[in-house]
Amino acid sequence: MSIYVDGSFNRKEEYEKIYELNPRIEYICFLPSKTTYGFDKTTGLCAARTVTNYEVALFLEDGGYSVIDGVKYDIHKGSIRFLRPGQTLYSKKFGDFFSLHFSFSRKDEGRIVENDFINSIPTLMTTHNIDSYINLFREMIEAGMEDGVESVLLIKSKMMKFLYALYQTAISYQRVSALNDNSLSIVLKAMEYMEVNLSKDIGLDEISDCLDLHPVYFDRVFSKSVGIPPITYLKDLRLNKAKLLLVTTNLKVAKIAQMCGFSTSSYFIVQFKKKYGSTPSEYRTINNENLFF
Repeated sequence: MSIYVDGSFNRKEEYEKIYELNPRIEYICFLPSKTTYGFDKTTGLCAARTVTNYEVALFLEDGGYSVIDGVKYDIHKGSIRFLRPGQTLYSKKFGDFFSLHFSFSRKDEGRIVENDFINSIPTLMTTHNIDSYINLFREMIEAGMEDGVESVLLIKSKMMKFLYALYQTAISYQRVSALNDNSLSIVLKAMEYMEVNLSKDIGLDEISDCLDLHPVYFDRVFSKSVGIPPITYLKDLRLNKAKLLLVTTNLKVAKIAQMCGFSTSSYFIVQFKKKYGSTPSEYRTINNENLFF
């Protein structure tokens, strides 16, 4: 199966810079809170430095801060710090964290890359799925501990998976970054609950119950924050998963409907056609016909 881009196999011009990304890990590790290297024992501050490559840090505890290009960013559990070459920073001692330094090729060390992916990542954002990131860091560290061609290929694939996760988090963060702390917590917890329970028969009552909120209040907060009602958001999640299953498996439409949480296959077919302009079977056939040798 092959996916067309604008009806042809030609790359979109605006995506070429992303296609050509070649990330290369320079350094990756876990640093516990007892680490004192670079920090003054009295003040808890580290000396200012200039970043030479791209850096990502995932913080596992509350406390501390970073001052980046003169702007102070408080660190919280789940904070992700993304630094670009040439930025300057100093930090106040914080807790456990993972650190990753990378470039996009040996020739590009220290060079700032401009594309839609890189430009979408803020200096500091928060993930509501910290365990997923911990697993990604551990997978990359484990891959780097092996020798041989397999290790090089594996760590490269893990790095691309990590970049994709960063992009997904950045997009979600942009949607909710303007919210107050209470609304942000409600939205992120609701999104996580919906993703985990996608295949189950859940609705507004079940989602609001998991948050200990009245359904009407929850619906109002989510709708105002995200721009669409939670049930619409849930339906879109289900349809997106169904679309993926249609082009990557041989499962029957009825089975896919069930796996994606639709009450009946007929309802699934109606909703799928309304969103994508074709029935699930038609969509699968069209994409299969794009296969060539």
